[in-house]
Formats: sequence, C-alpha cells, structure tokens
Amino acid sequence: MKKLILILVLMLPMASLAQSNKKAVNKKRATTQRTVELPGFKVFGIGFETTREKYEQELSKKGYKNPSKFGNYDEYIVDFAGHKNSRFSIHYNVVTDSITYIKILFPYETYKQNSEAHYDIVRQLDSKYGKSERKDALSEIFKELGEYNHGQVENKWEINGIEILAIFYWHSESDKIGDNWFCLNYYTNASNSTEIKPSDDL
Repeated sequence: MKKLILILVLMLPMASLAQSNKKAVNKKRATTQRTVELPGFKVFGIGFETTREKYEQELSKKGYKNPSKFGNYDEYIVDFAGHKNSRFSIHYNVVTDSITYIKILFPYETYKQNSEAHYDIVRQLDSKYGKSERKDALSEIFKELGEYNHGQVENKWEINGIEILAIFYWHSESDKIGDNWFCLNYYTNASNSTEIKPSDDL
C-alpha cells in the first residue's frame, strides 16, 4: 500500500509538467496561426512596410521605372484606382531606406474634379476599411474670417498601425492652380453609401 501511494505521489508532478508543456505548445501554435492569418498591408498592390529599393523593384514589374528623384522621395506618374496621371511619391528614410509614407496627388485642378475624386476614393476606402473619421480641418478658421467658400477636409483610417489620410483642399469659387487639390497619404510605422467594390490599388 505504501509503495502504491509513493508511486502516485511521484506521478503527480510528471502529469502536471506534461499538462503545462501541452498548454505552452497550444499557446505557441495559436500565436503562429494569428500571425499567418494577418495579411500584409499593400499600397498599389505591393506591401510597403519595406525598403524603398524593394518596393520600387516590385513597381518596375508593373511597368513603372526610372522615377524622378527629389532627395528623400522618388516620384512616379501612375494610373491609380482609375485616376490617370496621378503623382505617386515614395518618401523614405535616407539612412535606412525604409519607407515612411507614400503620397498620391491626384491630377486635378478644379473644385468639381477634386471634389468628385475625393468622394470616389473615400467611398472605396470606407467600403474596404470601415467608416473614416472626418475632420473639416480649416473650415472653421475660414468661416471666422468670413470665407465660407474655402476649407480643407481630412478623412482618416487606422489599420494595424497604418494611417491613411485623404486630404481635400478646396476653394469652391476659384479654379486657379493650387486652390483645389486632393491627395492620399499612407503612413508606415517607420521613423516616421452605395455598395462599391474597392479598386485593387487601394
């Protein structure tokens, strides 16, 4: 009887250790599965949390080569989400070559053109990432000055640490160059209501 009790006492810690190891394995497996399931974030169909060199190698496969170079950013002219001749600039850390943000400036000058582009892109991004946070950034300031025809709208999305900012700067009574523009910025973590199918570019 004493031998039986002794055997049971010795077996209990071993069973507890086996159970503990099983939990550790299961926990590790669950973490791995979550990592695998999270898709990489893409801009223009290419993962952009990488180096400028690697991103531009992928861009060249789409036919976009020999960008204009401006110190800490390179610029291409692309067709983006159905908008031809958009200026697509890749801003990067010149020391590490990591991308800090990508900016797409749409090729329009008039209030009407930029307003329509803004509406189109925001609808697509809302459909893909959920309703954006909207801020009329300058409107209140201009209203205080009595300029009710002038302002800036910002729509913002945050996805897994990535920030997307759509900025529409407008002047409803002027079509002078620079008085109306619309751009889309994708920021990395680097130092620095109609149903609509989003474009593959977004």
